[in-house]
Amino acid sequence: MKETVDKILKQEEESRKRIEQSRQEFQDLIRKAQEQADNLIEQSFLSSQEAAQARKEEATKRFLLEKEKELKLTLDKVSAKRLEKEKDIAGLSQKVFLRMIEIKG
Repeated sequence: MKETVDKILKQEEESRKRIEQSRQEFQDLIRKAQEQADNLIEQSFLSSQEAAQARKEEATKRFLLEKEKELKLTLDKVSAKRLEKEKDIAGLSQKVFLRMIEIKG
């Protein structure tokens, strides 16, 4: 009888050990899964930041190119008008000068 009780107690102890081992393995799996999930979230966050920064840089670059293009166009228009006015002034100056010579003459 004592042997039977000892045998049952031994089996019960072995079962408890297996249960504890399984519980520990399960906790390890959960911890590893959580670490992997945390790493994935971190990588996704960093990738999103990099993509957003790249889009921002591209938008800034396009904006600056468009701004430079508009500035050049405006400068070209101003230069053209200035040349036109210089020609008008030169022509008027010549007419005034000739008129003055006619009056003196």
